[in-house]
Amino acid sequence: MSPEDYARMLAAAPADGWIALSEDESRVVGSGPTMEDAVSVAATHGVAEPVLIKSPKEWGYRVL
Repeated sequence: MSPEDYARMLAAAPADGWIALSEDESRVVGSGPTMEDAVSVAATHGVAEPVLIKSPKEWGYRVL
């Protein structure tokens, strides 16, 4: 997955919550306002150990 594809995938996820990704980080398998909610939704999609990311209130660009 290219960095641009990865950025688009994350930008499409809900803001100000938790995002659960598949083990290979190729797709969003759950999200929710709490980490537990995101993990629970991921489990319903067959992903027992998702990669978790805290999403910001607003997505923006930063140059470092």
